[in-house]
Amino acid sequence: MDIANKSILDVARRELINRKSTSIDEVKQIIILTKGILKNLNINYYDIFNDVLADLNYDIHCSLQLNEYIFNFSSELTPLTYPLKYNKNFELLSGTLEFCKNYTYYLFSDQLIDDLNNEKISINRILFKGFDSYLNYIKIFYFTILHLVLKDKLKGFLYKNNILNITSSSNIQTTLLPKNLDHNKIKFKLKTWKYFYQDKFSQAQGELLYLTNGYAFGGSNEDTRYTSKKFRAEDCLTSILKWTDAEKDINPNKLAEFSTLDIEKFYDSYNSQEKSEFHDILSNYITPICNFDDVKAGDIFAYREYDLQNDPTKINYKYSLCGHIGVISKMIDNYSFENISYSRKIPEIEGLVFSLENTKTHPHKKYMFFRTL
Repeated sequence: MDIANKSILDVARRELINRKSTSIDEVKQIIILTKGILKNLNINYYDIFNDVLADLNYDIHCSLQLNEYIFNFSSELTPLTYPLKYNKNFELLSGTLEFCKNYTYYLFSDQLIDDLNNEKISINRILFKGFDSYLNYIKIFYFTILHLVLKDKLKGFLYKNNILNITSSSNIQTTLLPKNLDHNKIKFKLKTWKYFYQDKFSQAQGELLYLTNGYAFGGSNEDTRYTSKKFRAEDCLTSILKWTDAEKDINPNKLAEFSTLDIEKFYDSYNSQEKSEFHDILSNYITPICNFDDVKAGDIFAYREYDLQNDPTKINYKYSLCGHIGVISKMIDNYSFENISYSRKIPEIEGLVFSLENTKTHPHKKYMFFRTL
């Protein structure tokens, strides 16, 4: 493995370990502080638990109503960021409700802290294996308790204890709401909702708050207040641009337009005339690998999913529907590999994770491989 390849893999692996460790440390602190408040106020765990369930139900309905409004008026709303358009608050809140019902005792038990400590020191997922959203559910559960108990004192409490700070926490972030959002067309009072956020750095329309394991569709490209945040929200492509250092060469106004289709065009451009507008920038950082036998750990993989019925040859970009990208962490055999990438498929996958890719079992995927320069 050459130095450049080793570097991007080391960067990705380090971010995975450090993000996970930092996230769990804060979650543990939130749990301990919340339990201390409940004890001081002589609030029974199971009394507050029933209130949490009711509040989660309310938040689920609010999320659904906000999503319906965004869907119905998406052609009119501006700006409409990708993290807002594809926000998963509804799915996360619904998942949290079911999770709470199934793990009521566990959520309040000392065993939870012990398990989080063990999870922190493992590079692999060991707690609720194959169920990555569990950590987000725990965050949402305790955030809801704090909101119910502290009410208008919540923001001051979070600031005082330096937890769930949107500018530094790996567990929470915001995305800009549209300037022309019409509150009269939303069926609840958005500005009084716990997931509405506004501070002195916010624009007039405010922001949508979301708890996260690190993934947001579109990353943080459209929310420039997080440009220098250490553990900001990412998606598969924004992280690759960051890890290869290509991000700095792309106009910030163009970042939101960049997709894995540009990666595909860059890969194909060595054999055709059609080039991505980002071709020259990419050529300074990565080069295609044409033979899978030459691929090794530390290389970048990408794929585009095709509509095979209309394009079985996978050459017409019109039928190139969506894609993914990441860093290969281990070669398994002649057709499969382990990789590190930002992904989200709630509840199984959420955040920066290890996963396996088998090139034989997905004929609709067009695989591409690259080496960093």
